[in-house]
Amino acid sequence: MWTMPPPSAFDLDFKAFLWRHPDLSWKTVAVFCRLDRPTCNGHVYSRELWERELARFAETGIFGSIHHGPGPARDPDLTSVAFAIEHMRIDGAEVKGDIKLLDTEAGRTLRLLMEGGVGVSFSTTGIGSTDEHGVVQNDFHLTGIVALPGLPTP
Repeated sequence: MWTMPPPSAFDLDFKAFLWRHPDLSWKTVAVFCRLDRPTCNGHVYSRELWERELARFAETGIFGSIHHGPGPARDPDLTSVAFAIEHMRIDGAEVKGDIKLLDTEAGRTLRLLMEGGVGVSFSTTGIGSTDEHGVVQNDFHLTGIVALPGLPTP
């Protein structure tokens, strides 16, 4: 795990802040989800569900792309991978992650957008069901992280 810039470097709207790491890679920290609050698509994720998914991905790792693909969520198309999640954690009522932008076409595009001042938020993608209130059920499986659409502004 690496050290992120001071909290004053982060936008209160949870847009990701890009910086150059001493190893010359491009990094950011992002909020992926707020626990027990509706996301922009109305889904509500519990702490228990996220604890399970974080434990699963601690073993396998996770990559991300710039956007949600068409149709149901699937494992990311490796030709569209833009970043790798180096560490995910629950911090209070938020799921956060340390992101390393990859030197791929999609990763370079994402870096250029962020350098150009485009506000980028990150979001999860997965497969599973919800109940009538939008609460995500235990059959949910996280399949990836995407940069846009992200969290709504609080």
